[in-house]
Order: sequence, then C-alpha cells, then structure tokens
Amino acid sequence: MTNENRPWERVSDPSYFRAVMRNFVAMGFGPAKDGMATVRFGRTGDGVHPNYQIEAEGGEPRCFRGSNHKEASDLADAFDPDKISEAFRYSHVAAMLERRI
Repeated sequence: MTNENRPWERVSDPSYFRAVMRNFVAMGFGPAKDGMATVRFGRTGDGVHPNYQIEAEGGEPRCFRGSNHKEASDLADAFDPDKISEAFRYSHVAAMLERRI
C-alpha cells in the first residue's frame, strides 16, 4: 500500500491529528461515538497538512482545510472520491497520532 492511504506516514506534525480529533469532537463525534463518523484525507498536494472531510453516517460531508482546520465552505460538498483516502474512524486518528497504525 502506498502512503496515499496512510496519512500518518506523510504528516509529521502530531498537532495536525489532534486538530482533526478536535473537529470530530466539535461535530459531536468524539471517542464515545467512535464509528458514527469518519474522516477521509486529501491525497493531492504535498501531504504536510492535507485537507479532509468528516462525514457522519448518512450525513453530508463537511470539508476542512488542513492548514488551519477551519471548515472550507468554498470547497465542494465532498472531495473527488478518486483523490481522497479510505475512511478512518476517530480511534484510527488517535492511533495515527500515536503512530500505532
């Protein structure tokens, strides 16, 4: 598997993953609701701060800029499926932070 679907190999700043986890929590999908929402990371660009989308099961995805973790309303409702990673749960992101995946 290439690191296109392994964002923890491309992102070197652990604060990036902490901010992704904060956005999960802000959307109401923290650790107690693991699996009720997923995140998919953009695979274009240099991978330092990839844009990402968080989507609740059956809900509309919300896109975020990876550089500042603010919602990116100017982006499409969802990223091109060919240009984003597989879906990861909150617990997966926590493991990425600890480099356990």
